[in-house]
Amino acid sequence: MSKKIKVIKLEDDYTKSGLIVALSVSAIIIIISISIAYFGTPPEKLYAARVNNDYVTKSEYNKAVERMKFQYVQLLRTDFNSPSGANILSEIQKNTLDNLINNKLLIQEAKKLDITVDRQEIQNRIDEIKKNNFNNDEKSFKDALKANGLTLSILKNSINEELLIEKVKNKILDDKFKTTDKELRDYYEKNKDLFDKKEKVKASHILVKDEKLANEILDKINKGEDFSKLAEKYSEDPGSKNKGGDLGFFAKGQMVPEFEKVAWDLKLNEVSKPVKTQFGFHIIKKTGFEKAEKFDFEKSKKEVENKLKEQKKTEILKNYIEELRKNAKIENYIFKPLESSITVSPPSSNPSASIKVITPSEKPSEKIMENHNKTK
Repeated sequence: MSKKIKVIKLEDDYTKSGLIVALSVSAIIIIISISIAYFGTPPEKLYAARVNNDYVTKSEYNKAVERMKFQYVQLLRTDFNSPSGANILSEIQKNTLDNLINNKLLIQEAKKLDITVDRQEIQNRIDEIKKNNFNNDEKSFKDALKANGLTLSILKNSINEELLIEKVKNKILDDKFKTTDKELRDYYEKNKDLFDKKEKVKASHILVKDEKLANEILDKINKGEDFSKLAEKYSEDPGSKNKGGDLGFFAKGQMVPEFEKVAWDLKLNEVSKPVKTQFGFHIIKKTGFEKAEKFDFEKSKKEVENKLKEQKKTEILKNYIEELRKNAKIENYIFKPLESSITVSPPSSNPSASIKVITPSEKPSEKIMENHNKTK
């Protein structure tokens, strides 16, 4: 009896050993098969571009394009199914990939220059995003991450790259240019209109799709409920709702005509009836007004200097990136290289930028802007 039991146990042990060996062999075969399939795949199937020994993955590229499309839909209501929308999408795709290539080059340059970013710098940037765009509301911040298909880890990595790029640019620009008084005066004379202070209005608004809801909200305001709290609760403008509907100051030509006319006609602190625009129905509250003013050279000097410096920075960075591209091995697997589209700032397709866009603080009026380049 004991011998029989022993035989069964030995068979059991051998069976287990055989199973383990079989599973190990199967795992090795699977790994080899995957490796052959992966390394045998043409690069254009996996990547959008090669930048020296680094790559822009198709996933990275596609997500960046989707974030840009999201911004266009949210801020400008772009219809990508229309002929004009299709043209815009084509430009978004080309410029997004071009920007991603430029960023890879600048990150590679950061390594050559021994430029690094520490954890605290990344955390500081995250804290800024939370404070400026979400009023330190952790839930809103996490919801924004989820809405953009991001995790905190992806965001941190994105911010790390963003800061590396910023540091490289700062190093490139350090002491690279100065401005003379003659240059400033010449620039002022050629661009006087840029420095005259235009008449501006400051307003807040609540944007909703439904006119009935707009009237119900207006009724609440007329009964004494707080405008800013109602904006936070009901407004569908992601750029201003978390700021109580505040759009800041804007000049004529920045808003769509229907909105602009009412904003200018209102008395200070007066609230409008619902105003229909292409974006929906707005309840507008005028909260400030600034008169137009002519600024001479001396009054404008600081602003003239800042604008001229920005212009020079752009030119220096453009030339620098062109030089990097000239000396780099770049293979664009999707489009031919864009010779005329060298850009010098991190693309807004960057994940951390898209987080900001959900509730932008820099340009809150973009949601209803008709021509946001005409600013003062």
